[in-house]
Amino acid sequence: QALKQLLQAGRVHDVVNPKLVGGDEGPCWVSDAGQLLSEADRSELNQLCEELASSWQAEATVVVLESLAEGVEPHGFSAALLNFWGVGDKRLHTGLLIMLVLGQRHLVMRTGYGAARIFPPEVLQSLQAETMAPHLRAGNPGRAL
Repeated sequence: QALKQLLQAGRVHDVVNPKLVGGDEGPCWVSDAGQLLSEADRSELNQLCEELASSWQAEATVVVLESLAEGVEPHGFSAALLNFWGVGDKRLHTGLLIMLVLGQRHLVMRTGYGAARIFPPEVLQSLQAETMAPHLRAGNPGRAL
């Protein structure tokens, strides 16, 4: 029951912040408390997010949840999580939060104001529709992300 509640977030405090957990191989950028992704997928995503941080000075964090609590709207929740965790540079607002809610079939990508210059909404929408959604339909969330 406790694991189910952990995977069904109702507040931003309910989601494990990967920066606080960290890993032996360096910074952790993926929050997947329910281990819904394979270890290989989590490792690859962490590496990609680390490359983004070092190359572009922008931060991307990936959140994978089974579901959100009843009445919780994914877009608002992802915006609150982006701000609560402080993803990206505080002055430049260069954060990107990618949230996948598998059980409710939601994929949300939220950016800070500065990150919108690096990741324009049109590019993110195209990426979701043309690349990510087909992998999700095929049952491969790790490849989608």
